[in-house]
Amino acid sequence: MSVTGRSTRRTGAWVLCGLLPLLTALGCSSPDGDGSSQDGPPPIEVTRISDPANIEQPLNKYILTQRQTQLMFAAEQRLRTACAQRFGLSWEPPPVDLDVPDTFRYGADAYIRYDEDAARRHGYHAAAGSGERDAVDGGSTTGTAGDEPSGPRMSPQLRTVLTGQGSGTVGGRKVPDGGCVEEARRTLRKGTDPHWDENYPNSLAINLQGKIDEDPRVVKVLAKWSACMKQAGFDYARPKDAWADPRWEASDTPTAQERAVAVAEVRCGRTARVAETMAAVERAYQERVADDKSQELAEYDRGKEAVMRRVAELLGR
Repeated sequence: MSVTGRSTRRTGAWVLCGLLPLLTALGCSSPDGDGSSQDGPPPIEVTRISDPANIEQPLNKYILTQRQTQLMFAAEQRLRTACAQRFGLSWEPPPVDLDVPDTFRYGADAYIRYDEDAARRHGYHAAAGSGERDAVDGGSTTGTAGDEPSGPRMSPQLRTVLTGQGSGTVGGRKVPDGGCVEEARRTLRKGTDPHWDENYPNSLAINLQGKIDEDPRVVKVLAKWSACMKQAGFDYARPKDAWADPRWEASDTPTAQERAVAVAEVRCGRTARVAETMAAVERAYQERVADDKSQELAEYDRGKEAVMRRVAELLGR
């Protein structure tokens, strides 16, 4: 079953490390702490969400888009294939889906369901043909730049060449350190700082989530939402608890109860101003960390530009 999708990056922040962007697709690394040298909740300005499909946050401009992530993966696959050919081995990598957005945006439903009509029709199931991914398990993508090649028909020699695990030589040739996988990563990142990490800004955002969840304004607004849900006959502490209710997994189509919960989530979210408040709180924390890490983010951005230029060269784009 597929639950109505949330932003990949936001799913990682709420439940696990996974999109984005879109994420999804990005993985996680952990810079020290939450990236902020300031203590205490920052001031916020709660504003009306006029376009629920387009909430921009300060770290968005640094985080790789879904398309950029998949382009990196495609470039690495091409390099891996060429590397294997040097050993006289043929490898057909899995396909890469480039038909994904070239933007990284938060929807209002990154925080709570926002579309009452969709909730009434689909509950927590994805609309048919929507391509939405499971908000609880983070969904899946065709591949990411960090995937390890695998496959039931892969010969031991090919596996050694690609992963670097096993014999140090194949066919009289020395296998590169880390195999073709790591060689491709190094080649793609040539000219950047050796410590450049495409997941850095995403990790900064994820590592803020603890403070966001504990922020008294978020605690208050979610308590108000929960009280509203109880009045409607449903006992959930947070929206993610409603999303992850195991009862929804038991049916391939939304039940009447599921649709009722989803509609109540939307209405109570609107009453409590959950999306507006949580977006404002996250914006404030991200502004703080973006200012505190401005030099590191500028260096990261230079590395990203260099890598994406290399990707364009390799793919002929």
